[in-house]
Amino acid sequence: MHQIQARIRLYLSGNDDIRKFEDVEGYRVEAFIPLSSKGNSIVMPNAVPYLILIFLSVVTLIYAFYYARTYITLVWFLALAGLIYVFEFVILVLFNSYVYYPKLIDNAYLDSMFGAFVSNFCAVPVAGITIITFRLRFVWFIVSALFFIGVEWLFLRLGIYEHHWWRLSYTFVLIIVFFWLSRYWASQTVLGSKLFRYLSMVLFSVSLCDSLGFAMSLAGTCAFHIGLFANPTRDDIFVRFLFIMATSLILASTIFITTSLRWITAALAVVTAIQITLYAAGIMRIYISLWLFYPIFMICHLMITWLLVKSKHAFHELNSVER
Repeated sequence: MHQIQARIRLYLSGNDDIRKFEDVEGYRVEAFIPLSSKGNSIVMPNAVPYLILIFLSVVTLIYAFYYARTYITLVWFLALAGLIYVFEFVILVLFNSYVYYPKLIDNAYLDSMFGAFVSNFCAVPVAGITIITFRLRFVWFIVSALFFIGVEWLFLRLGIYEHHWWRLSYTFVLIIVFFWLSRYWASQTVLGSKLFRYLSMVLFSVSLCDSLGFAMSLAGTCAFHIGLFANPTRDDIFVRFLFIMATSLILASTIFITTSLRWITAALAVVTAIQITLYAAGIMRIYISLWLFYPIFMICHLMITWLLVKSKHAFHELNSVER
C-alpha cells in the first residue's frame, strides 16, 4: 500500500500553533491546529452563542407560526419586535447601556447592533409570541425570564457582551413586564381596541423598516449624518431611526384610516419627499447609483405598505371571529 500524506487544517481560533502526528496506521498525517494565545486552550468564536440563539429562535418561531397558522400572529410578532426596537433605541443608542461583541462585522458599532438584532428581532419577541400563541401562564414568564438571565450571564462570562450601566436585575424585571404586556397587547387587539391596533401597525412598520435599514447599513448603500455623536455609525443609526419612525407613522396612520389607493400613494410620496430632502440637505448620503437606490427604496416601501394593508385586514378578520 502506498503511503498517503494527508494534511488537515483545523481553523478554530487564535494563533498559529502546529502539532504533527506522523505514521498513524500507515498514513502520514500533519494537523495544523491554530490555538488561542491563552495557553493551549481552544477559544470558541464569539459568534457561536449568537448563532445558536438565532437557530433556537427561528425553530421556535416556525413552530409557533405552524401552530397558529394565522397572519395576525406575524403582526403580533413584528409589533413586539418593533416595541423592543424603540426601547433599545432609547437605552442602547441614546444611553449606551451595554455593548455586544459577536465579532462578525468589522465595524465595531454595527457589530454590536447585530448582537442587539439577535435579541430584538429573534430571542425576546419570539418568546413573547410563544407566550401569546400557547397562552402560557405566569409561571412561564418566570421560567423564561430566568432563561434570559442565564443567557445574559453566560454572555457576560464569555466576554461577548458587556454592561455599562445595565444590570441583570433590570433584564429580569423588564422581561416579565414584556411578557405580561405581550399577552395583554394581543388580547386588546382581539377585543377591538383601536389604540392597540393602531400601535400594532406602527410598530409592525418600525420593525420592518428598521430591519431593512440595518441591512442597508451592512450593505453600505447609504448613511445619515448630523454630527450629534462622535461615532459616525452611532450618528447614522440615530438619524436613520428617526426617519424610520416618521416613515412608520405616516404609512401606518394613513392605512389605519383608509386603504384608498390615492391616500396611500400620497403617503408614499410624502415619505419619498422627506428622503429626497434629507439627501439634498446632505444629511443622507447615498453610496450607490441613484438609479439603483430609488428602485430598491420604492420596492421596500411598497412591500411594507402591502403588508400593512394585510395587517389591517387581519384585524377585520378578528372582528368577524369575535362575532
